[in-house]
Order: sequence, then structure tokens, then C-alpha cells
Amino acid sequence: MTQSVEGSLKRLGTDYIDLYYVHAWDFLVAPEELMRNLEYLLASGKILSIGISDTPAFITSRCNTLAELRGWNQFAAYQVEYCLTERTADREIIPLCEHDDMLFCGFGPLAAGLLTGKYLEENNDPKRMTKGVSARLSDRNLAMSAEIKALSQEIGHTPSQVAIRWAMQMVKKSSPIFGARSLKQCEENLKVLDFSLSNDQMNQLNSISKIGPNNPNDFLKLPRLQEILYAGHKENIKK
Repeated sequence: MTQSVEGSLKRLGTDYIDLYYVHAWDFLVAPEELMRNLEYLLASGKILSIGISDTPAFITSRCNTLAELRGWNQFAAYQVEYCLTERTADREIIPLCEHDDMLFCGFGPLAAGLLTGKYLEENNDPKRMTKGVSARLSDRNLAMSAEIKALSQEIGHTPSQVAIRWAMQMVKKSSPIFGARSLKQCEENLKVLDFSLSNDQMNQLNSISKIGPNNPNDFLKLPRLQEILYAGHKENIKK
């Protein structure tokens, strides 16, 4: 890991890395070993903060707990795919980010171009997916793309802007990661900073992209469970 960091610093021509990611958990390294060695790198000044990517929530939670117990730095950012057609991070990863105060960096907010609307009709736009081959181009996802396009036309923004803006607003502390083929695409996508989606628009997008139950989280939110747990006094409890 140290050799990798030093190689990156040399290629980048810099003395330090602002945010260093542990990318894709391999189920071989012990969490304590990882966090201890990341702490060495942080102490050296070669990296300033640490993030984790494509790793199960239970492992990230264990890593942060070990770091907390030993007075080490915890992960500051969590990166995983997140978009209107891929919302499984809602179940455990986003709640963990909120609990541990991590920045949530959802990559692929446009679902590899699916949510731009370019797969809804014949056109000359560059495409890297083929219907019948790519699982992303399912009937459900294409129908969702059509609804996003309709909403975008209604409010005067592009489907890409709507999809990225949704991802920004879904998590209070988030920074979606999008790609762009050209400067024009990048400039278009950055216009998401100039508007917000209303509550009704967010509810509409959440409704068409809803995933299955998130238990026990959803179970614990049921009114009858709230009554059992707090005897009607939840609003009086101060954390």
C-alpha cells in the first residue's frame, strides 16, 4: 500500500493525496491491519484523509469502530454505485454514512448513460450498452428513464440534470461522481448546482425507483413498533 501511494505521488507530481480510497474489498486483509497501516500513511503526511469504496457496510462499520477504539482516523468518505436504477445503498450504506458522518460519494448517477434518455429511441449518440445483452436495459429501467425524461421536459432541465440532482438531494452529505465524454457534457451536468427539485418531484422520482423492504430498518419505523418501543413518548426523548 505504501509503495502504491508513493508511486501515485510520483506520477501526480505532488507531495500528498487529499483523499485516499481503499477500493473494492478483497475479504483477505484484516480490518485492524488495514486501519493500522492507513494510520501510518496519515501520520506520514502522504495522505490527508481516507475513504472506502465497494465494501460491505458491516466491514466498514467494523473498520470505523476499530479506529475509534484505538484513536485512529476513521473513513471520511464512502464510494459505491448509486442512481435511480441502483438504490441498494439505501438499505445499509447510506444509514452508516449518516451515523458515522461520512461523505457519501455515489458513482454512476446516470447509470452508464441509461438515464440520459438516449436509449429510448434511435439516435447517433455514443452508446456502450445493447438491449438484450446489458442487464441495465431492462423494461423497468427503460420505463423509468422515460418518466425521468418526461419530468425533465416539464421542469425545463435535461434528464441527466434531473438524475444527478436527485442523487445530490437524497443524501444530506453527498457528492455524486459523474463522468463526461466532453466539456459540453461536463458543463451541462454542472448546471445541477443552479436548481433544486421540489418535494413533489423528489417523491415522484422516489416512487418510480423504489426498492424492496429494508428490514429491520423499515420494520422499526412502523407506528405500532414505535408505540411499543417508546410508549407514545418518542417526541419527549432527548438524545
